[in-house]
Amino acid sequence: MTIVRFVLLAFFLSYGLVFGAIALHPPLGRSGGVNHIAVLGPALAALWMVRRERGSLADWLRERAGTVRWWWLTVPVAALGLAAALGAPVDPGAFVIALLIQTVFIALPEEIGWRGWLADRLLTRHRPIVAGLATGLIWGAWHGPKLVMLPGLLLLAVGLSVLLVLAYARHGGGIGLAALVHGSINAAIAQAAVMPAAAERLLFDRYALVVGGLAVAAIVARRGWFAAAPSPGYSNSTITSST
Repeated sequence: MTIVRFVLLAFFLSYGLVFGAIALHPPLGRSGGVNHIAVLGPALAALWMVRRERGSLADWLRERAGTVRWWWLTVPVAALGLAAALGAPVDPGAFVIALLIQTVFIALPEEIGWRGWLADRLLTRHRPIVAGLATGLIWGAWHGPKLVMLPGLLLLAVGLSVLLVLAYARHGGGIGLAALVHGSINAAIAQAAVMPAAAERLLFDRYALVVGGLAVAAIVARRGWFAAAPSPGYSNSTITSST
C-alpha cells in the first residue's frame, strides 16, 4: 500500500499543480512551462513519504545522492553522439544550455521520486529487473497525453528506467547519475526541435528503439545482478558493495 500511496500522490500532485497553474495563467497550457511544474510531483511525493515515515530528509537525500565519478562526463557526450548519429542537427552551445536546464530543473525532481523513492523501495521487495520495468511503466504512464503524441515514449521510459536503475543502484550513481543520464537524453533529443515535426517524431522513435535495445543488452550483460534476490536492508550505499 505504501508504494500505491506514493504513485497516486505523485500523479495527483503533478496533474493538480499543472491544472492549477493553467487555471491561474492559461498561456502556460500552450507552452512548455507546465513541464517544469509537473516534474515537482514525484519529488514532493517522495519527500512527503520520507517525512511521513519520520525520516530525516537531509539524511535520505545524502544516502541516495551517489558518488561522482570522472566517467560521468562521458554520459552527455554519448547521448549527444547518438542523437547526431540518428540525424539530429548538433549545436554544442545549445546542447550545454539544454543539458543544464534539463538535468537540474526536469530530471532531478523526477529522479528524486522515481528512482530515489519508487525504484529504491521496489528494490527492497523485488528483483532489480522487476524494479526497473515496474518503475518504467509507471513513469511512462505518468506522462499521460504525451503518450498519444509520442508513442515511442513508453518504450523510452521503460528502457531508460532499466538503465537508470542499473546506474542508480549497481554502479553507485544514485540520484545524481540518474538525473545526469535522464537530463542528457532529454537535451540530446531536444536537438531535433528545429527539424520538421514528422522528422522530429521519427528521430524520437528511433532514439527510443536504441535505448530499448541498450536496456536489453544491459539485462543480458548484467543478468546476474538483474535477477538477484531483493535485499530487505537495501540502501544505495550498500547494494553496490554487495554485488
